[in-house]
Amino acid sequence: MGSRLGFYNLFIFVYSENTYTFVSNMKKIVDVEIRGELLQLHGLKALFWPEQSMLLIADVHLGKAKHFRKNGIAVPEDILSVNLERIDQLILDFNPSRIIFMGDLFHSVYNEVWENLEDYIQHHSSISFELILGNHDILDPKIYENSGLLIHQECLVVGPFLLSHNAIEKTGGLYNIYGHIHPCIYLSGLG
Repeated sequence: MGSRLGFYNLFIFVYSENTYTFVSNMKKIVDVEIRGELLQLHGLKALFWPEQSMLLIADVHLGKAKHFRKNGIAVPEDILSVNLERIDQLILDFNPSRIIFMGDLFHSVYNEVWENLEDYIQHHSSISFELILGNHDILDPKIYENSGLLIHQECLVVGPFLLSHNAIEKTGGLYNIYGHIHPCIYLSGLG
């Protein structure tokens, strides 16, 4: 397994030299150097690359609350505003020129939350919003095309990094930064 950094909306994992480092609930920005590049891990579960003015965010799953509520699963309605407020804070903290969503930007089928995202992108027109497609990004390609998002099908190579939604085993020597980790804990016992 090569060196890699994986993160999900709640957690960040750094794998290098056969060791995992787990970062969660950070209250500040933590600097790490990978392949000679300064990367900053943010407590709001994002990664900023200052040299590229690039903010990486994984697995936002916009529209998930609407999808779940439509199917009878009770979840808070204000998840969209919380997610956009988190992104607003990241923009204030870093002033990125690019925001790369590392897959699973939208949770499922189209709902009105997508229109809120389009408005958000238009409001921040000085930032390039980009999406590396993930397994939940299943909307009609024309919807993505009309949104203002720049779409990357499976991965994006920038400098020494291979950015992707899923972990990629054969990276051609590039350091893989990816989303889609769904951490869980398995318990066993008498019950």
